[in-house]
Amino acid sequence: MPMPTLKVTRGASAGQLYKLTQDELLVGSGIRNDIVLKDLDVSPRHCRLVRSNGVYHLYDLGSKRGTFVSGKLVLSDGIPLVQPVVIELGESVALDYQPDDDAERIPTDKLKQPAMSYLIIRRRADIIPRVYPLEGDQITIGRELSNDIILPEPKVSRYHIRLERVARGFILHDLKTSNGTYINRHRINLPTLLQPGDYIAIADAVEMWFTDDLDAFKV
Repeated sequence: MPMPTLKVTRGASAGQLYKLTQDELLVGSGIRNDIVLKDLDVSPRHCRLVRSNGVYHLYDLGSKRGTFVSGKLVLSDGIPLVQPVVIELGESVALDYQPDDDAERIPTDKLKQPAMSYLIIRRRADIIPRVYPLEGDQITIGRELSNDIILPEPKVSRYHIRLERVARGFILHDLKTSNGTYINRHRINLPTLLQPGDYIAIADAVEMWFTDDLDAFKV
């Protein structure tokens, strides 16, 4: 069975291959890390990999030289690793990340994408749920009028959810809200890849269902 791997392609440990089997791994130059990279650009505790719902998320731990994914700086809220990417630690260390899904080893531009994904949303006052096609690469949901999907409910934050389109579908980000976001009745703290049929809730105010097949979907 394939498993995620990290291969060092630049730096003092070039050629070293790491198979990722743990749910959480620390990367840095200190000897207490799970992956030790002895390089001047690597901080003692540089970054952290955390697996959630089968997907690793990468977090920078306040490193001096920064952590980058395909040239993008990794911030405190992390980046989900859902396809092959290059991870750079500072300027002198590069790692090639490969996920454990065979489909992700196909170049992104050759992956077959579903025709459309949808959110079916029901507020407390709604008798009939509303259907929202997910057409953008970034979709925000919240109480504020500038959101793509506006939910004028007191328990919904001004900016509550961000949906990010990736090769495998959509990743849901809770925007550090007070009432939280629940997927299949579990409160999420990390970005989560949505699966068809997932039930999403905001407190007791809003129910949502994610689907790519409206004909087969029943609330």
